[in-house]
Amino acid sequence: MPLSELEQLKAYRAACLISAHDLAFWSVGENGEPVFCLFCSDIFAPAADCEEVDLSLAPMLWEIYKAEGWPGLVRWIAKRNNIKPMPKVQEQMDAYQHKVIVEGSDQTKTS
Repeated sequence: MPLSELEQLKAYRAACLISAHDLAFWSVGENGEPVFCLFCSDIFAPAADCEEVDLSLAPMLWEIYKAEGWPGLVRWIAKRNNIKPMPKVQEQMDAYQHKVIVEGSDQTKTS
């Protein structure tokens, strides 16, 4: 089902915020339409570049990122595809200290 105009704006905003944190990019699909992609280069396998994501999922992914940082997005991709990150990546994920983003301010807090 197509997104309403407001849902589209929220989705594009979330996708742009994720992209601004260098976690995603836009590609061009077969029909010339924009395709939202999460970076996952060398996360699950060498040279595995990206995960194409339906734009409607961007707001949920932004909430995951705000709460968990990049490891949350990796866990989401892993669960979606029933795969595991490479061992070195998992070590980095386990050691990661995320600063929770507080929207509308310049404050963060460690989770």
